[in-house]
Amino acid sequence: MELTQLKQFQAVAEKNSISAAAEELHISQPALSCAVKKLESELGLPLFQHSGNKIQLNEAGRLALKYANAILLQSRQMETELKEYANKNSHIRLGFCDPGPMWYCVPQLSVMDGQLDYGYYTMPPREEALLYDDKYDIIISSGKLDSTDIISKPFIRERKYLSVDASHPLSAEKAISARDPRIQSLFLFTVNGFFHQKQQPFWESVKKQTAVTATTDYFLFSQMLKNPEIITTTTEIVKHYRNDGPGRVLIPLTDRELEIHYHISYPQVKEHRLEKVILLLTQCAENI
Repeated sequence: MELTQLKQFQAVAEKNSISAAAEELHISQPALSCAVKKLESELGLPLFQHSGNKIQLNEAGRLALKYANAILLQSRQMETELKEYANKNSHIRLGFCDPGPMWYCVPQLSVMDGQLDYGYYTMPPREEALLYDDKYDIIISSGKLDSTDIISKPFIRERKYLSVDASHPLSAEKAISARDPRIQSLFLFTVNGFFHQKQQPFWESVKKQTAVTATTDYFLFSQMLKNPEIITTTTEIVKHYRNDGPGRVLIPLTDRELEIHYHISYPQVKEHRLEKVILLLTQCAENI
């Protein structure tokens, strides 16, 4: 007994007609009639009662249809789940806790187009859960994950820079604190993510002495950068894909609250499968 026989039997049972079922299945009536007779022979009893040009299931046929429907349904479910499994295991899912490292890394991962799915995630209570729940195969986490079955390697130490016009008195500084009283105003471009959320308490405290304005409108921000009086910030990663202009000087900010050390984190059991992605991510970090 084969699935094709059951599909043919199911079609005849639903149509109550050899000719209508043959048309639906795109086979000849004689071929379908032979297939039904073969199935009846294999089962050892007739499944239909004939009346002129019409056929109807008999009691044995109704019982056979019950099982045929169940078998064919399970067959379709099996095909669907196996396709999902194959797709899941042919693609590597890469998650980022922040958009900054994602925007920096993804162009350098283009050699894996068609093999890699990526996105950045809202911070869960525990980032390990994203790996344990199989949401991602590998993540750029906000820090080291301390789990015995998860490998968590240092990736990029991200930090903030002050961006000032070359004509500004602060441009000669080698490093500076964002709390420096000489910084009277700051205009920030913000994108939500873990690093942004981590900085919020710090910027709230800075506002007690400095006028801090933030925007999520990049077009507005890019226009403001043209004003030499505007002081803003960038980061170790962002300065590789956002050009603040030839007239601007980037000064490292010394505040520890404005640093984050990203890690490459993944289940130990997947290390061999992820080797190529890990190598490419390591090269991304080396280019910083």
